[in-house]
Amino acid sequence: MTWDEARLQRFVDDQEVEADNLDFKTCDALRLHNKTRDKIRTELSKDVSALANSAGGVIVYGIREGKGGHAVSIDDEYAFDTARKGDLTAEDLANKIAAVVQPTPVINVHRVDLSSGRYALVVEVERQLRGCQASDGRYYRRAGRTTYALSDWEVRELVSRRGVPHVDLEISTSGVEVRCDPRGNPRSCVFVVDFVAVNRGQTFAGDWAFVASLPASFGFTGGPVRGKEVTGRGVKLFPQERRAAHDRNNTGLVVCNLVVSSSPTPLDDLAIEWTLYADDAPPRHGRTPMSDLIPPGNWE
Repeated sequence: MTWDEARLQRFVDDQEVEADNLDFKTCDALRLHNKTRDKIRTELSKDVSALANSAGGVIVYGIREGKGGHAVSIDDEYAFDTARKGDLTAEDLANKIAAVVQPTPVINVHRVDLSSGRYALVVEVERQLRGCQASDGRYYRRAGRTTYALSDWEVRELVSRRGVPHVDLEISTSGVEVRCDPRGNPRSCVFVVDFVAVNRGQTFAGDWAFVASLPASFGFTGGPVRGKEVTGRGVKLFPQERRAAHDRNNTGLVVCNLVVSSSPTPLDDLAIEWTLYADDAPPRHGRTPMSDLIPPGNWE
């Protein structure tokens, strides 16, 4: 998934609101102005570990938020600058996170170059199965816009996640083909939606399935998916095979796909909503915008 200035601007244009998987911060949050180094380290470790102990998510350093938590503007005037002493690079930030969160979750830090010549930083944090501890020795979790310290029973529940599978759902598209009428006007778009279920944990996933709700404008034109049940707009998919994944290379992959057709509709209005089930693990819910799956040039 590409991070660029246009994507940050969409947060602002849409007045996107912070959520349990999205956190907006100004670049000053990582600068020594009115904060001590210890305070910056503590806040950074709390923010990252809270996402890792929840369902994962994104921290954007470079967007100003309003009182309601909605994106107001790109923090361009005070964005990071290679000419400013002490400003962090993407590598610096990744190293700092590794030093203050234990065990360190899987993270990706992206530099987003701005038209002003400055840059923002985006931290993608994956859900951590084992639980992550902040630099103050506590465990945190994020609920909505709030980061809170876990109680004793919540810490025990978090640690017990080691005993259940950690299955993720990855969605992508391929074979995008725009079909036109005799006058050359776009009539429909046909493409393959690929669902990849990945067991990232150390516990074998014995029984699992997921339900994907596709936009109403989609039609099913085929797709050899074993164990598929179509009910209304929901598509229930079962694994073609069951294997455990025991390393970061995701050796336990199961792929299902659907061939879908749709009338040309603004991508921003379309999304795939899904729920993933695996043994006794809590159900995982997600929403994947079609604008993240289909390059605009292939659609228009």
